Amino acid sequence: MKSRTLLLVVLCLSASVAFAAAIKGVTGGLTLVEKNAGNANEKTDITVEVGDKIEITWTYPITPGGTPTNVDSKSDAEGVVKPGDILTIVKPGILGAGIVGAFFKAEKTGKTTIYFNINDGGTGARLACDVTVK
Repeated sequence: MKSRTLLLVVLCLSASVAFAAAIKGVTGGLTLVEKNAGNANEKTDITVEVGDKIEITWTYPITPGGTPTNVDSKSDAEGVVKPGDILTIVKPGILGAGIVGAFFKAEKTGKTTIYFNINDGGTGARLACDVTVK
């Protein structure tokens, strides 16, 4: 029974990707990796296509010592995945928290690790994501 359920989930995910690719006007994909203090150390592995964008977001409490004072992004192989803009993200309805996001672009096939570094004057965070570009 478990294998049938897994097969159904895989088929549904494959179908949703195929349908999204068939939408007229869509020019690529964006993979969103959401991080916060609760999951900052969890390993994240993603697979994307050449030309796709990747966004790593960091949600933080708006408190003294919780708000980032400095952020930067990096890729171990910038020829495979290139760092881009880092932006403040506005999500209506969110109170008491802020979001900042680092954007990356998959340039060519290969593997790399990308990082979004958060300095908040305290412990901060180094968010890492292993990326395979097909």
